[in-house]
Amino acid sequence: MRKKAYGEALHEAARAPGPVARVAHATLMRHHLPRTDLRDIAREAGQLEVPRIEKNLRALYTVALVAPLVGMMGTVMGLIETFDGMQERAGFSSAKMINDGVHECLITTAVGLMVAVPTFLFYMYFLGRAKRMVHRIERAGIEMVNVICDAREATSDIVSFGDEAKQARMSQTQAVEESASKSSSEQ
Repeated sequence: MRKKAYGEALHEAARAPGPVARVAHATLMRHHLPRTDLRDIAREAGQLEVPRIEKNLRALYTVALVAPLVGMMGTVMGLIETFDGMQERAGFSSAKMINDGVHECLITTAVGLMVAVPTFLFYMYFLGRAKRMVHRIERAGIEMVNVICDAREATSDIVSFGDEAKQARMSQTQAVEESASKSSSEQ
């Protein structure tokens, strides 16, 4: 891009997978616009990528929040069942009946927590990855705008090694020719 080969850069950005490449492609397609417009385009392209990145996070978050509630619901249902059994027997119940009800309560609570805790950890892990990806997209958009605008504003101050070698050969050729003309004029 520093050589203003926008067509080649556009082709490479179109071929590359991922959200960063899509932001680069969107920015390169409008490389002729002023810096402020390019910045807005890069920002909008990045914002369009965020829902794709965060698309399944909401489901993980929902499962992590609902699982303990389901476990609590099972706990309440187990206690209701236990107390209904006690009421049918006029307040008398065996230890086995109370044990069974409490066991059901503890099992449902444990299952709810066993689902919720790992799901929440996965959610936090993927949320961190999504935030890092969004940051990478924003940074790439800023870099694309800066590189495009800098290449546009730069005059040909950059001399390549090939140009330097060509100039060195030309000066050597001129020096040889000058020494040859001096030696022929001296004779």
